[in-house]
Amino acid sequence: MSRRRASSKLVSLLLVALMMFSAFSMFSMGMAGSNGAAPAENEPVFVSDAHLYYNMDGNTGIVPGTSGDLVSSVQYMQDKDNEDNIYLIYQDYSIRWGNVRYMEYINGAWSGPITVGHDYGGLVRNEGKSYVISSDMGTVSMAIIDGKDVQSLRISDSRAIATSVGVVNGEVTAFWADIHGTLYSASAGDMFSKATSIYNTDNSIYSLSFDGNLNVVERSGTGTTDTTLSKSDSGWTTENQQSSSSDSRSSPSEKTDDIDSEFHQRQNQTGRWVLIVYLNGDNNLGDNSGMQGGEYDVGDLNEMESAYDNSTVGLFDIVVLWDHKGSDDPNTHVLWLRHDDNGAETTDSTDTVTSPKMDSYYPLLANDGDSELYMSNYSVFVNFTEWAVTNFPAEHYFMDMWDHGGGYDGVIWDDDAGGDSWGHDHITIEDMHNATLQLHDDLYTTLGRTMDIIGYDTCLTNHGGIQYHNKIMFDFVGASEHTEGGYGWSYDTVLQEMVE
Repeated sequence: MSRRRASSKLVSLLLVALMMFSAFSMFSMGMAGSNGAAPAENEPVFVSDAHLYYNMDGNTGIVPGTSGDLVSSVQYMQDKDNEDNIYLIYQDYSIRWGNVRYMEYINGAWSGPITVGHDYGGLVRNEGKSYVISSDMGTVSMAIIDGKDVQSLRISDSRAIATSVGVVNGEVTAFWADIHGTLYSASAGDMFSKATSIYNTDNSIYSLSFDGNLNVVERSGTGTTDTTLSKSDSGWTTENQQSSSSDSRSSPSEKTDDIDSEFHQRQNQTGRWVLIVYLNGDNNLGDNSGMQGGEYDVGDLNEMESAYDNSTVGLFDIVVLWDHKGSDDPNTHVLWLRHDDNGAETTDSTDTVTSPKMDSYYPLLANDGDSELYMSNYSVFVNFTEWAVTNFPAEHYFMDMWDHGGGYDGVIWDDDAGGDSWGHDHITIEDMHNATLQLHDDLYTTLGRTMDIIGYDTCLTNHGGIQYHNKIMFDFVGASEHTEGGYGWSYDTVLQEMVE
């Protein structure tokens, strides 16, 4: 089998050379769905297959105006006096770093979505207005929506990793947690201008929610801690605290003692190199049909694990978005590569890939451990690249596109997404043009420079149709103008050179 669609190796030295460089008085609130989730009967809005759906009066469909968005979660509120009226925010990752969008369903009509923030959104209604808190890379903001009037306030210059908003003693109050485990609050009475520290922990604050009390979920390498804070005349006090010994959301490999602590430490240090692997095995490269009892994607991941040296974590990191087709695990995962001794040629089972799963840290997977992403959607490619760059700061980046290539037809064929004459969707040349433009617009402002290398572990991609568009974002390209064998690159050889 070759990596030609419908359907050698690149010289490893080439690549090595290139790499040298809320409970509320007037409203009820809910959260509904995640990718692939079926709606409960009482949920008027929900998320499924990365789309926002309504479920009203026996009718279900995509909410008007959102069909082009890549939705990971939704929060909604219903008017207590008229439950047919709905106010909602949803997280859209189709463009930029992610956008929090706000919509209303009033008197049987949907408003158009408006962008009110970027990430970690929270919603509350009070005295006829909607309040939406959200976090950007280095700020916390509050949007106040009153009909068609939208006011945006910057309420903190800290980098928040969790937010919430609620009504405390009749006053809208914002809550946010920074990367150091400090929890802050600010109220509408002074236009959220006075931030007060109300709680501190040595753990990482994972999520916040408000239901009259403030519920804090903390994470550490040994499990989770649920803490409840209540407001009294003397301030916020700890009402209840309960710990559990394991955290099923992240399912890290047992080889890593404290992956949560490692990850948050890694977010705040600059490494030398990061290899970002966009690995789509959701086709005949990952369904046991290509090898004698094995799978090409599993084989290449085991090559990477075999060659990787754990002593280089933080200096040289490998981050993988992996979509598999085999019946042993048909879902999409994020991996932070670690060494194992299973052998570079092991291809028989996904169980042999032992690197920690980082699904709960990646927004498109965080709400569901069994998510399926369409790798042929170029917005997923853009989003994962930006997430990896944001969370793994480094001096240099190497992007690896792993899958089939089809010449001027494009790359990355995903069997679970319908679309082209073969019955499968893929990233077209026009898609790559749009993707590199968006990456340049987004990442150039962050890095102040382009990325270093893009490599195609695919057939037939060293041609002008694809590579012309890469020039605005990448300094070097590694690709083949011919077909590749199904085994693709020798990752064990290449990575040994890189680690040394």
